[in-house]
Amino acid sequence: MALEASLAQPGLAGRVFALAGRLAATPQHSPTPTAIHLMHGNLDPVMPVQLAISACEQLHNLGATVTLQRFDGLAHHIDGRVLMAILEHLLPGDRTSTP
Repeated sequence: MALEASLAQPGLAGRVFALAGRLAATPQHSPTPTAIHLMHGNLDPVMPVQLAISACEQLHNLGATVTLQRFDGLAHHIDGRVLMAILEHLLPGDRTSTP
């Protein structure tokens, strides 16, 4: 829903994380200035990863700031790798050490 909302109202969000998501229709414009981060499991039987690949290509061709991160062995759920990838986008600096 956030992905579609960012297309319907550009500038609604600064960043969108679309987890195992897809585009409902072919986009006609970029959701600029929103950065789109598509995250998808390669083994998702509910939303095949090809939907995310296609969305990434379509948005990129429109000039959007878009990334696609695929997770090997992941089906239609979220695991620690997905959470860490989100944190890497949100938190500045080195997250490998603890205070």
